[in-house]
Amino acid sequence: MTSTADLTQGPPLRGLLRLAVPLLAGSVLNLSASLGDRLWVGSLGSEALAGLGVAHALWLLAFTALLGLGLGTLSSVAKARGAGARPGACAGQGLVAGGVLGAALAILGGLAAGPLMATLAPVGALEAGATAYLQIVFASACFSAPLVVALFSLQAAGEGRAALVAGAVLPLGNLVLDPLLIYGLNGGLVGAAWATLLATLAALGVALVRLRRHLGLRASDLRPDPASLRAIVGVGAPRTLDHLCRNGAGLALVVFLAPFGAAAVSAYTAALVLLLVLIFPGIALGQASAAFVGQNLGAGQPERAWHGVRIVLMAYGACLALAGLVLAVAAPSLISLFDSDPHAVRAGTLLLRSLAPVLPLLGAGLVLGKAFGGAGQAGPALAATAAAHLGVQLPLVVLLSRTHGLEGVFFAMALAYAVHGVLHIWLFRSLSSPARAPQLATSRGSLS
Repeated sequence: MTSTADLTQGPPLRGLLRLAVPLLAGSVLNLSASLGDRLWVGSLGSEALAGLGVAHALWLLAFTALLGLGLGTLSSVAKARGAGARPGACAGQGLVAGGVLGAALAILGGLAAGPLMATLAPVGALEAGATAYLQIVFASACFSAPLVVALFSLQAAGEGRAALVAGAVLPLGNLVLDPLLIYGLNGGLVGAAWATLLATLAALGVALVRLRRHLGLRASDLRPDPASLRAIVGVGAPRTLDHLCRNGAGLALVVFLAPFGAAAVSAYTAALVLLLVLIFPGIALGQASAAFVGQNLGAGQPERAWHGVRIVLMAYGACLALAGLVLAVAAPSLISLFDSDPHAVRAGTLLLRSLAPVLPLLGAGLVLGKAFGGAGQAGPALAATAAAHLGVQLPLVVLLSRTHGLEGVFFAMALAYAVHGVLHIWLFRSLSSPARAPQLATSRGSLS
């Protein structure tokens, strides 16, 4: 009988959805916890909420390194599962790398928290405990780095439900502990940070138990193996840079929108929330595709690996094309749900209608970037991201913001997403070609 974790047999779409649905559920839980965090802290006052916002922005920048490491481990674990090797060995090496990275972030973040918050946060936020909050959150990196690795390892092995159970402990723990530590113990903003740290520790404990049960993790797997660590970092480092390119380009976009006034920034924020609703399923499908590709390449089935990705691209692309039509028609009403100011509604409508035609290409870039990571081919995806967002978007934003105003900025943004998607599709055609398939099938990384 085929294992529920085996993505190398059975109908590809069924296996992909079986893994993607729990991942999407986990994303919704995390989004709910993040919203709850902001609501509890917001009741402390605008100074505390401002401190939380600045601290989260800094932490998310550091979190890209954890995502890269998680994706590197995902590739190794998926290939090991597909090849019939014991995936716990690869997961153990990811945990070793996660422990080192988490400790480094905890130390460096703790030292830099004070100067960073003094520079970026308003005075009232500092008085509300924003610096201590950031220091505690960075200290939690000792647990969150191995947690990310553990969750990605479970996903890579096709254990979507186990990953959901372990991952749900963090947001649910936060939702329970936040009111207790913020109000019950009068911890304020610092109490919220302790809630995050304790919930992360609890989630890591559950994840390690799941790794032992489903992947056969052993204590001996935590002994560093240079070859396995090189394979993980070889995929993880480009994926980290990929995330930094996109996040950096997004931050620069906000900087260029600021001179157009608060309405323009508000419109961008509202449109971004609507786009996230469409992107979350793509993230889940991309993660599932990465595990699917890795397992099937590990099993020596490159044709099945890329066939599964084609199915995801067609299905998700069709959904995004339909969503684009809805956004284009209903844009004014949707933006007014967040900001009824006429200037914000006009700017948000312009942005949504600029992006609507390229949504299928945006989805293609999202799914294929993760699928390439599962194949251990993160370098080409990084090159495509850098070309689109650093080579196309930023120069055009600088130029067109001066000559065409907001229309120019939004056009540059849409064009960058289109270029990003087209480049990924071109790379996909190259990597999935019959001539290249045998090379990928035999390049399995370390399966010790």
